[in-house]
Amino acid sequence: MGDVRKKLSRMKHHLSSSPAPKQEEVASISEKVVSEEEKLWNTSGVFRVSFTGKGSCFVRKKSWPLAQTWGDYTFQQGLDAIRSWRQLEGDHPLSTRGVHEEEVLFFDIETTGLGHGAGNHMFLIGTVSIRDHRVHLTQYVLPAPGNEPALFQAFLQECKTHCLVTFNGKSFDWPIFSGKHAGLRDEVQALPQVGHVDLYHASRRLYRPSMESVRLQEMERNVLGVHRQDDVPGHLAGMIYQDYLERKNPEGMLQLMKHNEDDILSLVTLYAHLSETVLHPGKALPSVSWEVARWWYAVGAFHRASDQFASLRDANERTLEAMQWYATSIQKQFNKKQALPSWEQLAGMPAHPAVVTACIECAKFYEHDVHDFTRALHYTERALQIVQEIGTMEDDEGPIIYRLKRLLRKQSLT
Repeated sequence: MGDVRKKLSRMKHHLSSSPAPKQEEVASISEKVVSEEEKLWNTSGVFRVSFTGKGSCFVRKKSWPLAQTWGDYTFQQGLDAIRSWRQLEGDHPLSTRGVHEEEVLFFDIETTGLGHGAGNHMFLIGTVSIRDHRVHLTQYVLPAPGNEPALFQAFLQECKTHCLVTFNGKSFDWPIFSGKHAGLRDEVQALPQVGHVDLYHASRRLYRPSMESVRLQEMERNVLGVHRQDDVPGHLAGMIYQDYLERKNPEGMLQLMKHNEDDILSLVTLYAHLSETVLHPGKALPSVSWEVARWWYAVGAFHRASDQFASLRDANERTLEAMQWYATSIQKQFNKKQALPSWEQLAGMPAHPAVVTACIECAKFYEHDVHDFTRALHYTERALQIVQEIGTMEDDEGPIIYRLKRLLRKQSLT
């Protein structure tokens, strides 16, 4: 592919400098353009689909075997990821549990801009589903404004999804898609009720601490082993579509459809990678394993969180923090008594904010659960000593002193 920007610039210059056709030539030119456009689309495997009273759209279909590689992964691993979540009890933002594999739809759209306003038009819908032992791509193209009912109808009559997988689709793709549909709800069938797995949020949670950017193409290069060649920059989508509307030559659109195709295929393998990392984090970098453990804790899967933090206690420079999170997970999963040995072990470690937390938890247990004020006083005094030693926890000193005075009063009464 040549330089897209230069091509578009030359195209626009040609458009502005070409003389307008004479009135008697308009009809014949129109017929010629339509036939040439159709021929160019068809040659590339894109065919028009028409709906009575709704206009038409172009549809392209393509498929690959599951053994096909995409970067360092195969599409089979994407299917395996969907299936792996069936065996997991509980919930997780990446989970497709309860959804049949054929009902999972990888979804991406192209628009004329990046905003959510009325001036931002959706003109390309791209989807991938996995069925019949193959990965199936379907793309729907808006041939001209006014054909939106046909675009939606073509998509909706084939859509059998109960779960979308997108990249930033919760914030961008689906709000735009559903918003455009709302304006046509009297002309096309209703949208299905769908779950939504957003891989941007997952990528950000796991990799933002260690990567400057988690844009899809950064994830491709740094995580998936995907390296695109001659890719159309996404920010040129609006210009490419406008050029197509003016010239009815799909050359630029076909290149943009390849960009959209690459995006969606990367969703399949990124889902495979992220699922494998979350479910089996042993091979991940320590920084990523740390975020996996914190994510399990955040979704309330304390048994998984405690197992993961346990594996990090001796394999991470944040050993004391890992010990703190481990003890907290055990306490959430069971009770304070079960967590006490872990808190006491941490309380005996060198001065650190996590050790202060451990001392306070031990003091709480001995004061309120077993009424051993002497032991509670011991851990409170140690917490105060560490706070004063560290010198950066002034806000913690007041509550600890208050606890110390209360324990001294209680001890004096026994």
